Amino acid sequence: MSVENIKRKGDSAILTTIKSISKQRIGVLDAGFLSRSVGLLNTPPAVCLSETASVQTAINLMRERHIGCVLLVNSEGKLTGMFSERDLMERIICSDLDRNEIIISDYMTKNPVTINFTVSLAYGLSLMAMGGFRHLPVVDNEGVPLGVVSVKDIVNYITGTFMDDVLNFEVAV
Repeated sequence: MSVENIKRKGDSAILTTIKSISKQRIGVLDAGFLSRSVGLLNTPPAVCLSETASVQTAINLMRERHIGCVLLVNSEGKLTGMFSERDLMERIICSDLDRNEIIISDYMTKNPVTINFTVSLAYGLSLMAMGGFRHLPVVDNEGVPLGVVSVKDIVNYITGTFMDDVLNFEVAV
């Protein structure tokens, strides 16, 4: 499925979902909550490598930083791809390739679906669900990586907000 098709289908699915729950209060996941910007997630800055780096360099960086993916950029600093744990497992581990010798651009996910920090949580979740992604690169208007939103980031935000609601709940006496 193309990036455009995923985004187009995602837009209509999100609108339908938000409209259907907008009059309901379903705990922390009401329409207002799902409409919040992914910018509220406070994701760390993007971890980037040159698309000419070795696969082993990417693996080392992911392990050192405890992250699930690195973003790959060209000489202008613009996003060209992403290399994730899934890419490692599906394309590298089962082979006898020398990870120090192979260039990451040959094994990266090229032209990944991207978002900006202003999109809603619902939109980001929908893109992830429809595309089977665990990570969405966040880029500026020029295509320069700013961060990565992961499923874990969104789940942590939801559970953190839910816990805040529970801890601040006042019981009427």
